[in-house]
Amino acid sequence: MVTRRRKALGEKGELAAMNFLAGQGYRIVERNWRGRRGELDIIASDGGCLVFVEVRTRASPGFGEACESVGPQKRRRLIACAVEYIIMILDEGRRTGNGIPREYRFDVITVFYFSPGEPEIVHYKDAFGRK
Repeated sequence: MVTRRRKALGEKGELAAMNFLAGQGYRIVERNWRGRRGELDIIASDGGCLVFVEVRTRASPGFGEACESVGPQKRRRLIACAVEYIIMILDEGRRTGNGIPREYRFDVITVFYFSPGEPEIVHYKDAFGRK
């Protein structure tokens, strides 16, 4: 069960991640997109690439690396959500004639609030492609 405090920390982390991405030149397309298979934290555009971003936020180092918490089951769920989203935008693109991104990737952003001040942010590009 997600407590209010944990939910607020997650939202704070997502906002920090969005600001970070915008500062890196990404265009935010969606935030907290919900489909039948779950939720995608951030969907952004990096040039011609559509990026599905999972955000992991930590307030203390006691729970291990945030990126490690995106295991095989979570990855499968995120991929299923992304496929659902891509099908939706393909259908919209056919109706409206809008261009459809040809490249896709999954990134993970970890946001650490271990000390006062600005959070530490680590961006793992193409996190699911890493071995």
